[in-house]
Amino acid sequence: IALDLGREADKDALDLIASFADGSLRDAESIFDQILCFSSERVSASTVRDALGLAPERFFSELDEAFADYRLSYAFELVE
Repeated sequence: IALDLGREADKDALDLIASFADGSLRDAESIFDQILCFSSERVSASTVRDALGLAPERFFSELDEAFADYRLSYAFELVE
């Protein structure tokens, strides 16, 4: 679809869309169409995350590190 529309999209962005669509091609196409409306440039994973309201990946690694260090209150700090 991206090629037909003359748009560029990173593989990780398309993988994220496919994952979020949970196997539904129609949902993936709809999500991709919505994201194209948000961005006039190359579609990146960060563009997809912003459009879908997903937390940045770094939050998950930071949370994981905090739990490994038994800093459980970090989850509340992160939410703030």
